[in-house]
Amino acid sequence: MKSRRRFLTQCTVGGAISLAGSVPRTFSQMAAQARSEREHILVVLFLDGGNDGLNTIVPANDPLYRQHRRECRIQAADAIPLNDDLYLHPSLRNLAATWEDNRLAIVHGVGYPNHNQSHFVSTAVWHSGDVKAQPQYGYG
Repeated sequence: MKSRRRFLTQCTVGGAISLAGSVPRTFSQMAAQARSEREHILVVLFLDGGNDGLNTIVPANDPLYRQHRRECRIQAADAIPLNDDLYLHPSLRNLAATWEDNRLAIVHGVGYPNHNQSHFVSTAVWHSGDVKAQPQYGYG
């Protein structure tokens, strides 16, 4: 199993991702067929675990980010600008060209209503896709 860091750093400028050994053969074959037929391919990365979303897609100019991320914030000068408000983490430079070619979309700030600040409930909601399922898990 590849680590998330290794996976993301292997993204190439053309948007192809090296997944040898980590994606079932069926998916690799479907992607190859779609590529040969010039179909669009949607790749969704759900980074379960300790991904720090605010330091992946960085709101470097946001005063609240600067105020509350004193020790671990990414400086705008070090990051890769996507637009006036958002930046990529410096180690994701290979994704910048994909963004510039309009081959990368970022859905930023995804959440759900009435978040109760429980990591366990949030994980259950994300995995089930059902906000109403919160109470049955009995956390927080």
